[in-house]
Amino acid sequence: MHDTDRTDGAETALRALPGVLDACVLARGPDGRRVGYVTLRDGAALPPADGVGLTALLRINRMPRTADGAIDRTALARVPVWDDALSAAWRDRLTATPGIADAAVLVQPAAPTRPRLHLADLLPDHAETEEAQDGGGNHPAHTHAAHTHAAHAVRATIGQPLSDRPALSRGPDLAPDPAFPWTLAAALDRAAGTAGARLVHVADDFTETVESYAALRDRALRALGGLRGLGLERGERPA
Repeated sequence: MHDTDRTDGAETALRALPGVLDACVLARGPDGRRVGYVTLRDGAALPPADGVGLTALLRINRMPRTADGAIDRTALARVPVWDDALSAAWRDRLTATPGIADAAVLVQPAAPTRPRLHLADLLPDHAETEEAQDGGGNHPAHTHAAHTHAAHAVRATIGQPLSDRPALSRGPDLAPDPAFPWTLAAALDRAAGTAGARLVHVADDFTETVESYAALRDRALRALGGLRGLGLERGERPA
């Protein structure tokens, strides 16, 4: 079998692997070792070289092309292959630098690039919202109905996550307000000082009882005084 047949067969095997967009295999060096070059989809992992019968497998961002569109194999042959010989050459180069007594060069796989994300990958209702904006024409009723359906489709359920997609945040960092009530007691104090703030209690027979936050705060303080009179401290429960 000729070397060309072997490299062509390896290229075909590489292109058939999941995540591989394009591939090229060259016979490099006096021993004719086969080195593969691949471009991968975003997030795809580099397959092992020995799995396809290669000495080394390199990932490149873009496959070089000649003017007629063919793979530029001469340009690929100039890409250094990180093997034991190249690692030793770099180690010798480092130790020859003044001030460096010893050095070691390790070859490790590069971290995969993070995949690009579309809004549809982040927002559960993005597709339905786009349909309401684009597919509904200019009819107000259709647009309103589609937006209403999208809003109900993503309504959260207590105890269940809304989506397993990453969160999307826009805008500047939030500046905490020192006056913001960070505890329930502080929130009740602020509500009690707001004129007209009130609660509406609805009974089983749908009768309503209105209570101001000030009255609720007074009842809470009386209950607190009674618990403290029993000798209870924060976190304890009455027997």
